[in-house]
Amino acid sequence: MGRLFLQHLIGNALLLGVGYYWLGIAESSTPMLGLSFVTLFILVAGTLWLHGTAFAFFRKVSGVHRHFVPLFALAILICVLVWITQYVSGLIIGSAQSSASYLTLKLQRPVSPGIVLDGLYPFVWLLNWAVVPMLVLPIFSGIAARGWSGFSEIGPFKPLHLAIALVFVASIYGPLALALWVPVRGSFAVEFTSLAIRLSLAYLAFTGGLLLVAFMTSLGSPDRNQPMTAARP
Repeated sequence: MGRLFLQHLIGNALLLGVGYYWLGIAESSTPMLGLSFVTLFILVAGTLWLHGTAFAFFRKVSGVHRHFVPLFALAILICVLVWITQYVSGLIIGSAQSSASYLTLKLQRPVSPGIVLDGLYPFVWLLNWAVVPMLVLPIFSGIAARGWSGFSEIGPFKPLHLAIALVFVASIYGPLALALWVPVRGSFAVEFTSLAIRLSLAYLAFTGGLLLVAFMTSLGSPDRNQPMTAARP
């Protein structure tokens, strides 16, 4: 477990560095565009392999590299789901104006589109940060362990799926909030020390949170429940 945590501490840092570099590539020429695609491929492949190893570890299997093709298929599925959720989110947000006009007509009092938008925003947030993780994470875990057959692990909704989605969101929002928090103001040395401590704790929480997600997703999986050795006749 300690080795896995260290592997993810280093791996996530490398992935964040590659992602930052990819965002800074100016796609102004064909060679630079090619470099952008190669960097993106490395980023996606590294992410699938690193977090796939965590799912496989907690499911007590190995050989994630043998499932790269279905993992890339999952990456394409995630892109499609994100596009769908963004499209639906746009429709929900776009309905704020018409909904405000309808409520103003019915209630005979002015209703601001901003108020309607504030009421609709939680549905948009849940769609992006709860529905998608609940669909994707069990499949990711299944593919990392079983290959193509892992797509069958979407299964019926369970309370555990909601808990996994909440931990996933906390693993992202929590460290980000900690990194942006400014508890003290003073000299440059004091603020720099505070920032260094917060960033370190935030990164540890981010890495640990994602590993916790992988562990929770593995609970109840077929390979985790089956015995490690075959039964003797």
